[in-house]
Amino acid sequence: MPAQITEVIPSLGTPPTTADPATFDTRADTLLGTALPAMITAENVFAAQANALSTEVNTKADEAAASSVSSAGFATASSASSGVALTHELNAASSANFKGAWASLTGALAKPASVSNNNKIYLLLNNLADVTLSEPGMTADWETFGALMIEERTSNTEITANDIGKIIQYTTGGFTQTFAAVSGFSANWFGYIKNASATDVTLNPNGAETIDGLTSFVMYPGEMRLVMINSAGTAFVTYVLNSFSKGFDASGTFNKPPGYQTFSGILWSAGSSGQRTNYTGTPSRGGAGGGAFPFDIPAASFGATETITIGAGGAVVTTVADGNAGGNSSIGSLLTVFGGSDFRFGGAIGISNAFKDSSGGQVASFAAGGVASGSSSTVWGGANAHIYGTSPSGSSVYGGAGGGGLTEAAVLAAAGTSLQGGDGGVASSVGNGVAGEQPAGGGGATHTGTQSGAGGDGRLVIRGVL
Repeated sequence: MPAQITEVIPSLGTPPTTADPATFDTRADTLLGTALPAMITAENVFAAQANALSTEVNTKADEAAASSVSSAGFATASSASSGVALTHELNAASSANFKGAWASLTGALAKPASVSNNNKIYLLLNNLADVTLSEPGMTADWETFGALMIEERTSNTEITANDIGKIIQYTTGGFTQTFAAVSGFSANWFGYIKNASATDVTLNPNGAETIDGLTSFVMYPGEMRLVMINSAGTAFVTYVLNSFSKGFDASGTFNKPPGYQTFSGILWSAGSSGQRTNYTGTPSRGGAGGGAFPFDIPAASFGATETITIGAGGAVVTTVADGNAGGNSSIGSLLTVFGGSDFRFGGAIGISNAFKDSSGGQVASFAAGGVASGSSSTVWGGANAHIYGTSPSGSSVYGGAGGGGLTEAAVLAAAGTSLQGGDGGVASSVGNGVAGEQPAGGGGATHTGTQSGAGGDGRLVIRGVL
């Protein structure tokens, strides 16, 4: 039986849309997990069948030409048979008639033919009088063929219609990704963009055009989106396929990205610095750790931008004095976490507007670090330093740990540790105290060193939730 093209390229189905959140996850899973792999498999089978058919057609043509020498009638019949087969499978055979890179071609080009352009393979649908006037991906004379392609980028290259179906992955961020005018894209254009770097990438459509109704927005690390043309053909729309995780180790601005229901994470305040006494014979205490607070805030509560304040660790002490308090950390007016005050009180946690009075003062908190009776370990609050003896300073699961101290006899009290926050800094009798780790660790104390250890700065880790 002659070779035939039996494979049918399946439809991608209904795409996910934020207008129908109830079906978004199911449709997205189906698109990426089922529909696209099925289409790629079908296209590979299609290509194999086309190659087999092309081989058979060429074989029959050669046989017909050879037979014409001895039998004109047989040659005529064979040529007719070959002609029917060739006409029947003309477009399919294009995949077996690869002409090379489109940019290298000139003059007329007839079916069947296929070319490469911008890392993709295209099949010719219409005979061309001048191939240079019809660029694959830009006109209806061509159709893409083959599997999805991943293109890694480290800087901006304008996204155009030629990027259809491509996965663009940023391995280095810190730049603005631009787009060609929407008018140059086909109505069924789609592509994928992924920020696989550790820094931000800003998406900025052409001129006054929009993406998700915005003139631009930031893609934070880890995020991946499906990009499409809206139904009116006038703007870009995106669908989040993988959410982001963004860390702030210093104050800055959070630009709210579209497509999320909630933002969650942990906010740490800063730890206080250690004490300096300038002589032995009296205890010298380490600094208290800053607090940590887990949050889960609706995206609707965020403004388009929110000021992120990361508390600075308590400054070192160079005179005879207690340690300096750590700074507060906040997300706009949505959430504030108070820093470690001194060796006696670790950072309080969970202080939002609901827990502050009209002047901004603290009126309630959850699990402050401890009191002056001795070291106190915590789960979320900042741990305080040890007051008496050589027992270690307070530790914490999420908050900052207390800094190390010294007894009257210059015996070191070990610094506390934290599983998710910063460890406390180590104390020294005649040397300098060691700074607490970021986030939120308390600084180490000193007797006669030049200075105590500074407190660890705060931190914010924020993630998008679909």
